[in-house]
Amino acid sequence: MLVTAALALVVGGCGKHEERASVVARVGDTALTVEDLDQDLPEGVRRRLVPGQLREYVENWVQRELFAQEAERRGLDADAQLRRELERLKRELLAQKAVEALLPDSFRVAEEDARRYYEANKDQFVRDVDEVELAEIWVSQMALARDIYVRAKGGEDFGALAQKYSEGPGAKRGGVVGTVALESLPAPLRRRVAKAKPGALLKPIALEKGVVVVKVLNKYPAKSVRDFEEVRSRIMAELEREEYRKAYEAALQELSQRKEVWVNEDLLKQLVSSTQSGAGGR
Repeated sequence: MLVTAALALVVGGCGKHEERASVVARVGDTALTVEDLDQDLPEGVRRRLVPGQLREYVENWVQRELFAQEAERRGLDADAQLRRELERLKRELLAQKAVEALLPDSFRVAEEDARRYYEANKDQFVRDVDEVELAEIWVSQMALARDIYVRAKGGEDFGALAQKYSEGPGAKRGGVVGTVALESLPAPLRRRVAKAKPGALLKPIALEKGVVVVKVLNKYPAKSVRDFEEVRSRIMAELEREEYRKAYEAALQELSQRKEVWVNEDLLKQLVSSTQSGAGGR
């Protein structure tokens, strides 16, 4: 594992030679081992670790362990409030483990279900403002921008020109920057785009960030409905959340039937009332 391979950069002088292969740090009788690191650090974190970050993790462990052992020496681990908090954390962790065991890791939503949801809820996907889909080629010199404009106007592929010359964020995507609100564009560009038709190629415009050649790909007026493909991922995520909610509720219902669950409503109402009264009196 990456953690294991990186330890050679972190391990200091352990007391015993046989410990060097497995013990990363020690405070008193408590050791932090390679196995501990592999278990404590999520896989995604391990992949991104650099030696400095791993050393910081170990140093934080040492500091935490020093204070924890001092607390034990002082008998603070017998504190009733601390024990209640530890028990609460334990119950939360156990509950989370049960949820992970009872519910699937992921929920698959069929394409046809997403399309049905889209057709039945189009009012959720109405645009609030005018939007435009643009492709842009950003350069620093007007002369170059004019040359690009002439070449694109003459039939050269706009996307290829963008990949070759653009200094903007959409260069690798052929200059495509996606759909944006018309009102979010700088005023000089906004005025030209507002008058242009889809497919129009605009002459170079000097703006604060540089010179830009713009191709208007599409225009979407306010109150129009977004296409399914534009909102597909959003719908899929929503339906997956709904499937998770249903599975969670079903698991909760099943568990509730196994155990007697009782809530003292009268006492709870009294507690709620006293809490509200106390808050109002402040």
